[in-house]
Amino acid sequence: DLGPRKDYVLRIEGPAARDVADVFLRRWSFLISTGATYSENATPFTIDADPLPENGDARVQITATMPVPFSENAILETWYNAVRNARESIFIEDQYFRIPYLTGAIADRMALVPDLKLVVITKPINEWTDGGCYWTYRTVQELRTLFPSRVFVFQLRSFDTVVTWGIDETESRFTDIDTHSKMLIVDDTFLSVGSCNKNNRGVIYEGELNA
Repeated sequence: DLGPRKDYVLRIEGPAARDVADVFLRRWSFLISTGATYSENATPFTIDADPLPENGDARVQITATMPVPFSENAILETWYNAVRNARESIFIEDQYFRIPYLTGAIADRMALVPDLKLVVITKPINEWTDGGCYWTYRTVQELRTLFPSRVFVFQLRSFDTVVTWGIDETESRFTDIDTHSKMLIVDDTFLSVGSCNKNNRGVIYEGELNA
């Protein structure tokens, strides 16, 4: 009996979908070449390289974190670029909010743009279930100290009524929403969503994929 959960899923078509397949191909081929566990049962494959038609009016870039030996950090690079051009708002909805690699860029931009606001939706801090919660606390405190009237941190909750006994005895209840989202929106013009959390691990050390 799990509680409510918040997440996002994308459907990608056209050239961007091929870019996703290309990332998968590179990782798949590398694991076969290095003899990863069970790789003897894996089959090599190729991707059709013929040009694909570009439909629609959305500009899509597939970004990845691919650690050594690939050393690709395109997710962090696009986040840097978006934050450094922010004018009105930076919106983050994420399972985590402790990313020193990006926090400094956010603080620098907010200091430069007096009306820029930061809105963060994340999970509550819990020292019993989250070993890294200190860094969430530290990140929020640093930004709130610098910009006390322009940093907003929220938690998602859900409301329902429950029949407790009989036919009409009810209780009104709120419950926490398991925020599993990994989203960044800047000025309603830039959106990044995918598997990468707002922590250093996601942008440096793990294999992640965003659009």
